[in-house]
Amino acid sequence: MRKINLKSIAVLGAGNGGCAAAADLTLRGYHVNLYDFKDKRLRPIWDKGGLELLGVAGEGFAKIDKVTSDIKEAVEDVDLIMIVFPATAHKIFAEKLAPYIKDEQTIVLNPGSTGGALYFTKCLKELGVRKRVTICETNTLTYVCRLLEPGKPKIFHV
Repeated sequence: MRKINLKSIAVLGAGNGGCAAAADLTLRGYHVNLYDFKDKRLRPIWDKGGLELLGVAGEGFAKIDKVTSDIKEAVEDVDLIMIVFPATAHKIFAEKLAPYIKDEQTIVLNPGSTGGALYFTKCLKELGVRKRVTICETNTLTYVCRLLEPGKPKIFHV
């Protein structure tokens, strides 16, 4: 098993869980890129220059390194890719990520559902991806959280 040396993370998904993860991980000292399909979800974060985190994980303003709707820009040169979308989006993300995945990256499906990592691996193989990556999943969303308003996640439990 290889040791993971995390410095930079791409969080894919700027909903409740993605914004909570991006803010929490940024405030813990990681370099974080935040991606979403929709510019309208990202606009408040662009306008504020980051996310205002509240709740049990800590509080503060998290200046996100990159906030983007360009998936290539989001995952370029990161150690870990965290997909914070329902399992129904796994195939879509496998297709979007396939051209940009690099050897030694780790992909976390958050949540992964039961067998999500196996399904994601199968999708990548069918797309011809042969990179050495670690794919894992959580069984549920890491954070019990809500966006109180755009760009302002509150974490109630981790």
